Amino acid sequence: MDSKSTFAAEELFGFFELDDSGTVRYVRPTSRSGNFDDQDPLVGQNFFEYAHFTNSDDLKRHFRQFVHGHNSAESFKLDCLFENETVKAKVLMTRAFDTDLYPPANLVMLDIRKELV
Repeated sequence: MDSKSTFAAEELFGFFELDDSGTVRYVRPTSRSGNFDDQDPLVGQNFFEYAHFTNSDDLKRHFRQFVHGHNSAESFKLDCLFENETVKAKVLMTRAFDTDLYPPANLVMLDIRKELV
């Protein structure tokens, strides 16, 4: 994925570990289940610069509110509007405060799943 790439609908779903500024620390996309590595090109990039769908600001707003709030977990449903389709998603965010891989930081586990209709 180069610096100008964006997520296609199927690449938006999966598990992402983000720092409180939205930088990706770890990614396990559903589209590549069982086939991922810690050196994914998205690691080190800002998640919201790649998650381009018409209403991606809604997801970013939820994320910012979560980061600045006091809840340890939050879930919500989101209709992701792409050019030719609307994809219903369920989003779960939870906090993690420490890892062995990175200096202590407020980390957010972001799990985005396609909702079965």
